[in-house]
Amino acid sequence: AVPYSVFACPPLQSPGDPGYAAYTGNGDLGRCIADVVVHEGPIALELLARRVSVAWGAQRISARLVDRVRMAVPANSVTLRRYGARTFAWPKALDPSELKVFRYPAGPDTERGAEEICPEEVALASRYVLAAHFSLEREDLLRETARQFGFLRVGVNVRASLEEGIDHLVRTDRATTAETMVTLRRE
Repeated sequence: AVPYSVFACPPLQSPGDPGYAAYTGNGDLGRCIADVVVHEGPIALELLARRVSVAWGAQRISARLVDRVRMAVPANSVTLRRYGARTFAWPKALDPSELKVFRYPAGPDTERGAEEICPEEVALASRYVLAAHFSLEREDLLRETARQFGFLRVGVNVRASLEEGIDHLVRTDRATTAETMVTLRRE
């Protein structure tokens, strides 16, 4: 586990500026996106748009802004991966199966919503918890995994994201389930 850190892009032209529409994946916007993804990836597309919006000086995130960011993703350095309704930007050089650490919040500015954490990262946090206990009731594993990311309660949104990550852990043969128990598979 490592602390999550935020990357700040230098200021860019704002969406209202005349040159904004000319941005491409190879321009300043593409470089900003690539820098954020290399530093923070995997990162949820909406969170990536929020990081880029700070460089633009934008006050709020809109669907249009998220679409602009999606269209400007530089394909030579960033890969977009869909997980149901969620999309995450990954550094092209990082294969999801090779992700080795999960990131915990280092402070209020590094907190992420549960929907902003990819299933592979949740799986790693769950594996970390199971390494200390070997086997846990699924509810206990959910609660302890939530704590790794700074969540004090397991509400509907947190539960959905964490369940997806625990299911990923089982699907990739790193844990097994029997009734309500989740057990770490020894390597």
